[in-house]
This record gives sequence, C-alpha cells and structure tokens, in this order.
Amino acid sequence: MQAVKEVVAWQLAEAMKKKKISKNKLAPLLKTSRTQVDRIPDMKNDIKLGSLQRAAAMLVRRVTIELG
Repeated sequence: MQAVKEVVAWQLAEAMKKKKISKNKLAPLLKTSRTQVDRIPDMKNDIKLGSLQRAAAMLVRRVTIELG
C-alpha cells in the first residue's frame, strides 16, 4: 500500500503543477490546513487513502486501485 500512496502523491503533485494550484489554494478546497496538505507528498506520514482521493477529486482526478 505504501508504494500505491507514493505513486498517487507524485501524480497529485504533478496535477497541481499542471493546473497551477498551490498548496495554499488546495487546502481550503479540501477543508483542511496547509500543514495537512504538506503531509500528502511526505509518505513518512500516515496519510489515509481517502485523503488522497479527496485531493485527487479537487484536481479533477480519480484514484483507482486495481488487482490483476
């Protein structure tokens, strides 16, 4: 699961760059603090998959996990 979170966090960071959405702008959209948004790419913190899904939704993205 850690690897999945790392990939999702990286993709979120890339989507933020592409859409030119800063962490300061993303925080209120997620109804959270800038500190919490800072924790997303730092996979040493225990970020819940639901938090990553909400962040992705704000960037018009989806988190999909598929078992093959």
